[in-house]
Amino acid sequence: MSVDISQLFAREIKPSFGCTEPVAIGYATSLAYNTILGRIPSWLKGKIPITYATDLHPQDVEINKIEISLSQGIFKNSLAVGIPRAEGDKGIAIAAAMGIFSFPQEEGEELALFHTLKPEDMNKAKLLTTKVSIHLLGAQEKNSNIQIQALVRATHKHDPRRTFSGTATIAETHSNVTSLHVQDSLGHIAKIPHGKKTTVTERNNDIIESLKAMTISELTAAINYLPDSATEKMLEMIEMNMAISEEGLRRPRGLKIGANLNALMSEGYLGNDLITSAQIMLASASDIRMSGSDLPVMSCAGSGNQGLTASLPLIAIAQKYNYNVKDLLRKQHGGHLPATDKTKLNKLTKALALSNIITCYMTYHTGYLSALCGCTIKAGIGAAAGITYLLTESTQCVEDAIQNMAGNVTGIICDGGKEGCSLKLTTAASAAIQSALLSTKGVQIPSDNGIIGKNVEETIHNIGRIYHSMKAADDEIIQIMIEKTS
Repeated sequence: MSVDISQLFAREIKPSFGCTEPVAIGYATSLAYNTILGRIPSWLKGKIPITYATDLHPQDVEINKIEISLSQGIFKNSLAVGIPRAEGDKGIAIAAAMGIFSFPQEEGEELALFHTLKPEDMNKAKLLTTKVSIHLLGAQEKNSNIQIQALVRATHKHDPRRTFSGTATIAETHSNVTSLHVQDSLGHIAKIPHGKKTTVTERNNDIIESLKAMTISELTAAINYLPDSATEKMLEMIEMNMAISEEGLRRPRGLKIGANLNALMSEGYLGNDLITSAQIMLASASDIRMSGSDLPVMSCAGSGNQGLTASLPLIAIAQKYNYNVKDLLRKQHGGHLPATDKTKLNKLTKALALSNIITCYMTYHTGYLSALCGCTIKAGIGAAAGITYLLTESTQCVEDAIQNMAGNVTGIICDGGKEGCSLKLTTAASAAIQSALLSTKGVQIPSDNGIIGKNVEETIHNIGRIYHSMKAADDEIIQIMIEKTS
């Protein structure tokens, strides 16, 4: 069995403008409000149940209330993270309000939604936060823990007897809209017909099951036949994620982990080595992103920080091994890439592809959100595999590196998206590089150790079991976070 890598990357590797959970909330409120106005993104028509109002303009409608219902993972990752263009504000209410003044422009850019927000609308969004109410959904057994329902209630400004409610529902992934529905007290609504089965959902399920059924050996072999679209996506990831890392080092924000590590290296407290270089590059990007930077990142499996973790440590290693990555990209864009440089760039894109594929592979075994840190565990394992491939191209070493990571970092909790995530990402970079390098020396944690299985696939299955067993821990983490806000 094999997976269509082009379809996998189209589903899971996307630009993200800000932390994905607040953006997903904004996407839901944007759709709920715009459905009242009869404005439906073209790519949703005919694929999901849709009803919409037929005769309204924005100046006709006054919003009375916005109700947001969230699963635990979305709640946890939206509470304390910086939001682009929010002028320092954080939290669910401002994300929901910002969505009202944003609208998705193109399919595949849903997680870059806040890029469409006009600066003059930000004050309006802040005033609207007083009308936002937030509800926490009960955790659903064996679900992906991604559920968002946005309900926008409004009144016609010129006819107070006429009221509306628009509802948008998102489930399974951060941008997977499952229904759009409008109620109009005068009944002026229309319906967009859709098929009995949503082909998008069927195709997505096929991708998930196909990938889960593959072995790490098969995945490593598959990158030798990387489609052009996947290669282009990896080149975009390099450029986008390097850009935010460089900006984070140039103009530090948040906890400034990357900048301070760089200072400690300059002062001689840390060595100018592989691990420190990767930590600086990765932390600088996370610092600025989790503080609400306007710069996009290329996300992986619903997480911008996972996209950073799955890419930047590999780029840092490549640069330490005399890959002038920016020069390679410049020559590639100019159409003048010598054969030796082409070999280098091809090897780097393959390693990045493997890192991202394995991050998705881990996600499909564990779920998108849980009590455990996906950036450290899922993307960290992906990064270890990618680094190992870049250094050795050995399938055995890739498997050994994954086993080493699994026995090292599994168990690090996720306590929400926030500025402190930068520290966890430095842990991921360090452990991934260490695991990769040790694998080149023949080190592999044996199967009689803890959760390590007789092969790498069994280990990943075991990690999935741990993820799905952490319901009580997640409940307690959520309760601690709720208590801090009361």
